[in-house]
Amino acid sequence: MLTRYWKDPAAILSYTINWSNESLPTGDTIVSSYWVVSDGLTLASASSTTTTATAWLSGGERGKQYKATNRVITTDGRRDERTLTIIVEDQ
Repeated sequence: MLTRYWKDPAAILSYTINWSNESLPTGDTIVSSYWVVSDGLTLASASSTTTTATAWLSGGERGKQYKATNRVITTDGRRDERTLTIIVEDQ
């Protein structure tokens, strides 16, 4: 799944992936979540629950696109990832 979002260069915004809607079977939950972001974009903070993963992102240069990838491991041993495309423009 490739999802696109727009942000202003000065904005610090949260982006959440709801894994229960994506690929978690009933009873499976997230035990580990981490984010990898393109150079030029800053991961200000990250958090997760048993079904969601959230990244707060800042920075970026006008007119450029960046990737933010969330990688999770679940209680059943699944390993999966989703990538967001962040397009930086004046908003």
